[in-house]
Amino acid sequence: PDLDGGVYAYAKAGFGDYMGFSSAWGYWISAWLGNVGYFVLLFSTLGYFFPVFGEGNTPAAVIGASILLWAVHFLVLRGIKEAAFINLVTTVAKVVPLALFALICLFAFKLDVFTADIWGVGTPELGSVMNQVRNMMLVTVWVFIGIEGASIFSSRAEKRSDVGKATVIGFVTVLLFLVLVNV
Repeated sequence: PDLDGGVYAYAKAGFGDYMGFSSAWGYWISAWLGNVGYFVLLFSTLGYFFPVFGEGNTPAAVIGASILLWAVHFLVLRGIKEAAFINLVTTVAKVVPLALFALICLFAFKLDVFTADIWGVGTPELGSVMNQVRNMMLVTVWVFIGIEGASIFSSRAEKRSDVGKATVIGFVTVLLFLVLVNV
């Protein structure tokens, strides 16, 4: 509980300077590649509606992604209040549709449709429902990147125990949403 540097601090405390550095470097690279992947996916999706973006790898898509990335960078440079506001807006924009989707599914769920081919015998190309859920959860594991972020500023918390509670509550909530949406 007395460590304040996030992933780096835990790796350094447990395994030394080299592993702490490697952990921070690896985390940075994964975040960087994740952002590239998100922008390619975003502009590939937009390419469905606007052919100029193609599959997310056209010059127009690269320029659009660069503009968005630099816009976020300059927003963060403006200050913590602006960045916190954008973070709040994006969090609400993510959680509300997921909660709405889970709620709609709760009322629209039909057990006979769900169990019609639960073992994937009639549709071998899709596999069983459990295989589909497992494969989808492997793809969406990126949801958990940043779960350890609260530990970076834990020294500023009124009570350090709140940081651990918030991290566990956040993890369980995200896991619950992830499983509900996948199923």
